[in-house]
Amino acid sequence: MLEADTASVVMTRSDDSTLSNNDRYTLANNSGGEVLVSVHLNGSSNPSTDGTQGLYGKINKDKAFTQVMHNALWNGLKSTPNFTDFGITNFASGLLLKTNMSATIQETVFISNTNECNLLKNSGGARQQEIAQQLYNGLVDWFGQPQPTPTPRPGKHK
Repeated sequence: MLEADTASVVMTRSDDSTLSNNDRYTLANNSGGEVLVSVHLNGSSNPSTDGTQGLYGKINKDKAFTQVMHNALWNGLKSTPNFTDFGITNFASGLLLKTNMSATIQETVFISNTNECNLLKNSGGARQQEIAQQLYNGLVDWFGQPQPTPTPRPGKHK
């Protein structure tokens, strides 16, 4: 969806291989990207727990971005039965703390939830597409906001 909208996208993986967090934030920082979205499936020992949560590392760098992304997921998925808004919270992940750009981890849904697991396995990709659409919507919302104008520093004008 992002590439169809002319955005440049750098994926840390497109299969079951993994990268360390060090490899991920190094790739992100070297890519020149404007934002980083780490997409996760949450889990719980209670199979009835389902919902979405956003995690941010640094308040000034990540919190507003995380809120926008979380709002899009929540608003797009809240019609799922027994779906809970777990809000956003601070999480001291190296991936979030060491990226130069605004970054978030989005715990999209609980794969341990019986209904959610069935949707993810048996919907022919429809549930994954629904989640992707909400993440896309969050990015559109984020980049559609007015960007702050830098304040000139005294004595630095020509």
